[in-house]
Amino acid sequence: MTLTDKQEREIAGALRDVDPEQISVTRKLTTAQRTQQGLSMIRIAEQVASYRIRARRPELTEGMSLGLARKAVVNGREAVVEDTQQEFGSFVREVLDALEETRVKYLVGGAVAVWGWGEARTTRDFDVVVDLPLEQMAQLADALKDR
Repeated sequence: MTLTDKQEREIAGALRDVDPEQISVTRKLTTAQRTQQGLSMIRIAEQVASYRIRARRPELTEGMSLGLARKAVVNGREAVVEDTQQEFGSFVREVLDALEETRVKYLVGGAVAVWGWGEARTTRDFDVVVDLPLEQMAQLADALKDR
């Protein structure tokens, strides 16, 4: 199969975004750990989608909007992550909680932000831009250290 120039450019662009360090870390994970990371990404995507649904339909409870956000539950059982170090959503929540607690202004971008708009991305990074005055730096560091 011959690739078009456009296909070659798209592949080259995708490869530029690959972090060799992250690939190295991922290769060392067991199948179970990689599965747990995938489940974690699904969970955070569901939570973001649930939040967006509630923004449009405030009369819904969190449980109702989460139910609408989920595509399927196998045999009535929810997939859960057992290794908390693989729980991406917990990490995101801890960082956001620390920012809220210390009243630091922030903006979430990248994959986490676009999940709310229905675009699935599986990058394992969390893009957050903070407006961090010098006088709040120690307070935020302490809040993050305690988590």
